[in-house]
Amino acid sequence: MFNKNLLLILLVLWLIGSVYWQQFVIMKCNSAETKAINTDSLALVRQTDSLAAIIQPIDTAKLAEPAIGITEEDLANNEKYSSVMKPFNLYFRTNETSYITTDENQKFLSEAKTYLLTNKDKTLAIIGHSDSYGSVELNQKLSETRAASVKKQLTAEGFSAMQLLIEVKGETEPIASNETEEGRKANRRVSLAINQ
Repeated sequence: MFNKNLLLILLVLWLIGSVYWQQFVIMKCNSAETKAINTDSLALVRQTDSLAAIIQPIDTAKLAEPAIGITEEDLANNEKYSSVMKPFNLYFRTNETSYITTDENQKFLSEAKTYLLTNKDKTLAIIGHSDSYGSVELNQKLSETRAASVKKQLTAEGFSAMQLLIEVKGETEPIASNETEEGRKANRRVSLAINQ
């Protein structure tokens, strides 16, 4: 009987201890964790509020538009004329053979025309370039086609065909990485340079 009473007392103590453990220790720990979580959340909210004061609101209309990146028009407009003796790049819209006209390239062409008229022994190199997409042969042909198109346009604008020399470089002289679309656009160009 003594053993049964001892077992009964131990069982009761175990139950009381379990209840105590559940009610006070576990709840107290949960309360402390909840308080820590709430403190962290409050700090995060305060940090977010201070960041919101720094960061400008997002224009959701822009989020709906796809990122286009640099265009051929951007490249053409970024070319600046400084001297007829410095090479100048012309750019083309996709699937077009006429170069994009800008005030800057018109200044270059006007000066080049005047220079060639007064210096009959000089020539203007029209150098066709391409990106590295596709075969070497195809890129050679594309750069030749672009250069020939520019020569035809310049001849129509009064340049002497005898002073316009076509050079074909294909993909051999990139000015930007062919690993990006922007770089490939920059490499698809025709360079103009006075041969001295």
